[in-house]
Amino acid sequence: MLEASGVISLADTQRATIVLFQKVARVSPITLAMVAFGVIVGVAGSVLMVDFVAPGLQGIALVATAAVLALATYVQARLRMRAYFKGLLDRGIREASPATYRLRDDGLHVSGDNLEMVVQWRGVSEIALGPTFWCVVGPGVGFCLPRLFFETQDAERAFIRGMLERVAEPARERSRDATEFVGVWG
Repeated sequence: MLEASGVISLADTQRATIVLFQKVARVSPITLAMVAFGVIVGVAGSVLMVDFVAPGLQGIALVATAAVLALATYVQARLRMRAYFKGLLDRGIREASPATYRLRDDGLHVSGDNLEMVVQWRGVSEIALGPTFWCVVGPGVGFCLPRLFFETQDAERAFIRGMLERVAEPARERSRDATEFVGVWG
């Protein structure tokens, strides 16, 4: 049985959540069209207003509007993520806690002080590499497996290979980072 243990922090979990959203989120064409329409209407409205108030400054108004929209979106996303993790701390979830990941025939077993969970192999949809961790994408959740949990790169490679051997073929095909890391399946 392969095993990896260490201390995992809420910051690690937060980074895994970002990777999970990047890997899983699907934006429909209708949503993109609605956002594009809103941006066009907003930019056109600001340009017309600037043209009315100060003729000749439409270009500056366009750039300023785009910058404000981008900044507002970024700030809103950061504030929501920060509030979520502050809420976890306020509810007694510790900033960092020990965790153990075990590969067994029935699934990935994740355990810690307050958690005992099994993700069946058929429920793993991808094994993705983050900046300093692996994100095991399960049903509606991403499990953060810090790379520091492994004493050597060979131990890490064996663990990732063990997961790849157990997941379904479609999950293995989506797990390009993992297959490249272990050097098998493409």
